[in-house]
Amino acid sequence: MSPLGPPQGWRSLDFGPRTRIVVASALIAVGLGVPLVFMWVSGHAAAKAENDKILTEPVALARAAAERVATRVASELSELALREGARPYYQWQSVIVDPRGLYEGEAVIPSPLAEGPTEPLVSSHFQIDAAGTVTSPEVNEARGAPAAPVDATHRLGVLRTALSGRRAEPVNAQPVNAEPPGHDDGALGNGQVEAQLEEEPPMQVADANAGKIAIQGIVQEQRISNQVYQQNVSAPATFEKLQQNRKSPPQAPPATGQVTVRIGSFVWESLALDGTEVLAATRAIETPDAPKRQGFVVDPGRLATLLRDGERVGRVVLPKPGAGPNGPGVVEVPLLLPGLAKVVAVALPDAATTAALAEVPLAEFRLRSALLTVFALIAAGAILLLVVQAERLLERRQRFAAAAAHELRTPLAGLRMYAEMLAHGLGKPEKQKAYAERLASEAARLGRVVANVLDFTRLERKSLAVTASSQDVAAVVEEIVRKLEPSVIAAGASLVFVRPSGPLMAKADADALAQILGNLIDNAEKYGREASDRTITVTVTEAEGNGVAVRVNDRGPGLPSTKGLFRPFARGVPKDGPAGLGLGLALARALARAQGGELVASEVKHGAELVLQLRRS
Repeated sequence: MSPLGPPQGWRSLDFGPRTRIVVASALIAVGLGVPLVFMWVSGHAAAKAENDKILTEPVALARAAAERVATRVASELSELALREGARPYYQWQSVIVDPRGLYEGEAVIPSPLAEGPTEPLVSSHFQIDAAGTVTSPEVNEARGAPAAPVDATHRLGVLRTALSGRRAEPVNAQPVNAEPPGHDDGALGNGQVEAQLEEEPPMQVADANAGKIAIQGIVQEQRISNQVYQQNVSAPATFEKLQQNRKSPPQAPPATGQVTVRIGSFVWESLALDGTEVLAATRAIETPDAPKRQGFVVDPGRLATLLRDGERVGRVVLPKPGAGPNGPGVVEVPLLLPGLAKVVAVALPDAATTAALAEVPLAEFRLRSALLTVFALIAAGAILLLVVQAERLLERRQRFAAAAAHELRTPLAGLRMYAEMLAHGLGKPEKQKAYAERLASEAARLGRVVANVLDFTRLERKSLAVTASSQDVAAVVEEIVRKLEPSVIAAGASLVFVRPSGPLMAKADADALAQILGNLIDNAEKYGREASDRTITVTVTEAEGNGVAVRVNDRGPGLPSTKGLFRPFARGVPKDGPAGLGLGLALARALARAQGGELVASEVKHGAELVLQLRRS
């Protein structure tokens, strides 16, 4: 776009100024709106995807952690149950007769579990008999037995409280054969044990609180010699007798034959020990004498280590349908252990924190979009403003060209007419002086038009300058009025100067004052031609604030509005009003300010009055 207006092709379109502005606005809206909409749609989709990722990722990470923890715990505890299940059932006693011992007679030894669990994951072992008595291999309660450690005694007391009311009972009424049919009594000697795994149909597991023994899934049948079995049954009594140094009663004849001990697989449950929920595994034992239930307790501290996955810590809890133990902010994964209806629960990050983090991508996108939209609107407004300004400049150029042609044509026509009359001796000889005066007047008018155009050019280039000095404003104005009076009278108006009583000194430039008053008086004469009284009054007075005021007053129709009165090319008359460039008042105010003064419009009852204010020197 050129500085003088829109491109030539744009101006050549058969559109009016308003239509061109509307079309330009539509093009700008489409040119900027389409990219903005595309950016918003694609950017919002990306921000929404990031938002969804932030919301769903913690759930996925927590679920993965819970699955790892559940798998690790189930694997470790299942292997632990297998290792504990491989122990001979009689090791749950405090003292035993080891069938592998190389000794004869009455000899008992402490159980391998008497010194405490050998597995790091186990905190204690226990056994429940048919009467509901809970014992531990760590505590020998026989008379004369060494005192058990305080910790072991305390654990046994806690176990008895937790297992109170439980009894070991057989699953069915079928007795276990003391001697399997067809088996030789002497087939197994002292200390020999034969273990066999048999697949049996699964049996219903009763509630642990009901005190039932459940032989579930794969069970183990140990066939041992009757002698070894009886020795281990009587091991506590033998230990007590040896401790009391009592005389040995008559020996019963050695037992013969074999017995079968049926051992169930471990089933998991939870116990409340000292107000803490812990995991325990129990199994059912069926012996020829009485049923037993044996088990062990998992150490909570060791279990907590298994439940940790990096910074996340799981918990073994009861499941809650539709929500975790603490509400929807928990991920639950089943813990696959036989008989245990538990889950591993891993807490999610705080929902409010996650939601706040999820809002960050959308908030950043909204901020970027808002900033880009604002910048785009500013750019669109600037472009549209340039188009409007170009249209206004184009209109001003057209109006200036028409006004300048009219302003120049009128004085040129007068100059030509009077010059021809003088050249050819036309008219009355006694009026030749009047013809010459008219030539001078029209030349002066033409000079003012040219001077206004040149001064406006300097004003646009900001090179308009004056040299103000101390002047007697009254004397200068009187001289200017005297020079302008003939042209005013020739136009059919009258010019009156009201002089103050004495000189009024002010900072002013005589040439600038002449141009200002010339424009003001010319406007007063031009716009007051339709008035009945065409008197123009120029008054020099003192002004408020130690200043000097030069007032130019006419009796014309007055000023319709002072809005835009001093803008270049602005005219407060209809298009069919008096011709003019619209530069006079703009140049007059610029020259007044260049001298340190001001030019304003004053409100009067009749006509119009413009006041030039100067500073006193």
